[in-house]
Amino acid sequence: MHLALTQFERREICLLNRLVQCGALLVLTRCLARSISQMERLNEIDGLCKVLELFFHCSNELATNELQGLCDELYPLLIGILLMEKTSPSWRIPKSVFRLIERISSLPVRIHQIENIETLLHFFQDAIDLSHVSLLNLGSICGMLQLLTGMALNVNSRRRLLAVPGFFKSILQDFMHLREASYSIAVFLLVLAQDLDSRLKIIDTPEFFHVLSVLLRDDSVATRKIAITQLNLIAVEKTGRTKLITYGGSALFDSIIDCVQTCGNDETFSVFIRRFIRIDTAKILYNEESIMNKVLGHSSSTQSNVIAAKVIHRLSSFLFVNGKGMERLLNAILSASASNCSRVRYWGVKALANQAKTEACSFFLV
Repeated sequence: MHLALTQFERREICLLNRLVQCGALLVLTRCLARSISQMERLNEIDGLCKVLELFFHCSNELATNELQGLCDELYPLLIGILLMEKTSPSWRIPKSVFRLIERISSLPVRIHQIENIETLLHFFQDAIDLSHVSLLNLGSICGMLQLLTGMALNVNSRRRLLAVPGFFKSILQDFMHLREASYSIAVFLLVLAQDLDSRLKIIDTPEFFHVLSVLLRDDSVATRKIAITQLNLIAVEKTGRTKLITYGGSALFDSIIDCVQTCGNDETFSVFIRRFIRIDTAKILYNEESIMNKVLGHSSSTQSNVIAAKVIHRLSSFLFVNGKGMERLLNAILSASASNCSRVRYWGVKALANQAKTEACSFFLV
């Protein structure tokens, strides 16, 4: 084992390619299975994972093709290692396992071509479901989620993943017990939402919006930023925009505003507002009293008032103050236009300009 590690420490691509083409990865995977089944020394499993990780640094194309044929054997082995702490309290997972997971998770394996993919995904599902009642460390849980994220890199693979009945919903439900793994969950969800078909399936899962609301309030700034990026993807779809408004009253919108304030990224919020408030959602949003009370309510925070002014300006592009029930919008526009804060006043004046573009509104304002 030491000789193998020394020989391949330089990771010479050409040599690695030739050895991998001769079946080295399959042999090493079978050796790892034997070591795990016989519960041999920790350093045996550690060494095999180190060599596997080195071999997976052959060319990306070759590594991806090899993983394609090995993942239904290798993934359950890695999950088995991650779960060993549950049955063996003295077991400590070697760092080499996480390095191997990190490497293979970066390869866009085409899981949609694997015949028994449902069995493999249910294996993941059972493992993650068990983890919330065990004493598994955070690294083990994140390792499993990282493997799933790697699977979702390929567009056809993530569609196949989402097509497995109950799988996505189960992952979301288990997250409520695994909030320490919020960053890994956020990355996984973001990768899943990269194409239209997948986004539509995600949007149709009610639990998703609850998880998104939690991620937007996470302690980690990095997690919150990923959640905001996710929002911008969801807001592209009409169904997504509507559900973002109607889900849980103002709860989700509160989370969005709080997230923007704590992350301090006004431009990201501006992009979200442009995608979120459109002709199909402006009236729905305006009629959601709990949300509008939050947006139009007076605040001592300058940033909150700027956010409110941006929302008012966007609404003014689609709603007009001479209509029935628009008094609140008119008052909000006038209030923003007369604000002592130049940034708030800027958006208020722009909102007034939007209203003045139509003859009926210009007469009404006069």
